[in-house]
Amino acid sequence: MSWGATSDELRRLVLANLISLSASLTTEQAASLQPVLEQHYQLLIQGVTAVAYVVQTMSLGVSKAMRQAGIMFSPAQEADYMAIVRADYIRK
Repeated sequence: MSWGATSDELRRLVLANLISLSASLTTEQAASLQPVLEQHYQLLIQGVTAVAYVVQTMSLGVSKAMRQAGIMFSPAQEADYMAIVRADYIRK
């Protein structure tokens, strides 16, 4: 993704990685993370909130849910998640 990416391009990138991450969750992971991921997916679909804000709040929610449930991502899941988090830094 280039530094000159539009908000729509960033939104599509984050959505693609969010869908990939959600599809790869185990049952235990989904029980803890799906509410957070679904809430932020809806914010991205609606497009009324800045992508950077959605990514930041999602990151905090995912971190809290994982810590409370004592779960970790697999390497493939971590790659999808980090692609989402990195999208927040494209414009900074």
